[in-house]
Amino acid sequence: MANSFPRILTLLRKERGLSQKEAAAGLGVSQALLSHYENGIRECGLDFLCRAADFYRVSCDYLLGRTPDRTGALLTTESLPDASAEDVADGLPLLSKKLTMNSLNILFDLLLQSGNAQLTQQSSLFLMTAVYRVLRILHLANAKNPKDMFAVSARMYHAEAVSLMQLSEARALRAFSGRGAAGADGTPVLAISPERLTQGYPLYAASLLNLVDMVEQGMQALESANGTAKEPNA
Repeated sequence: MANSFPRILTLLRKERGLSQKEAAAGLGVSQALLSHYENGIRECGLDFLCRAADFYRVSCDYLLGRTPDRTGALLTTESLPDASAEDVADGLPLLSKKLTMNSLNILFDLLLQSGNAQLTQQSSLFLMTAVYRVLRILHLANAKNPKDMFAVSARMYHAEAVSLMQLSEARALRAFSGRGAAGADGTPVLAISPERLTQGYPLYAASLLNLVDMVEQGMQALESANGTAKEPNA
């Protein structure tokens, strides 16, 4: 709760376009107390949690960061679009496949909406390089696989692929440099929030939001491990 609740509470308020004063009035608390909740200074009680869930029309589990689905539903393979009986039987690997494929559907549609050729080209190169890296990992799993399948050696591919991804990411970020998230004609583009994703992509949004949650859990676990490793030298 300490990590997710303040961020989600603030996000929901901003999605509604409410000031802290307006949200506090709707939630029946003072602005100062709401500020403390949103900044993680104080933890709320069960009563406020339920009121906030009703006010923002989300589940308590979503507010607490226990699920990225606003209704509180848990994502399963069979709940994803195009999931067959064989898919369900395969379990977690297939779930990861569906999460990734459904998420890519959204990403490429957003790139199309951007109307920005540089952003689309560099973002696509970033994603293709990620796929290439996974293939190289799988190729290395069997020593009998042909060494001449790739032009870049096994010794060098990792560093060069990472460099290419960093470069393509930097170029993608520069695609909007100087004009923010606006297209060539000045029209705002790529307004992205959980609510907009759910409205725009009702079939695929849950996959992308769950993917985000899984990756960030991995990042937080890495941060915790690094912090623990550094403590003896502190």
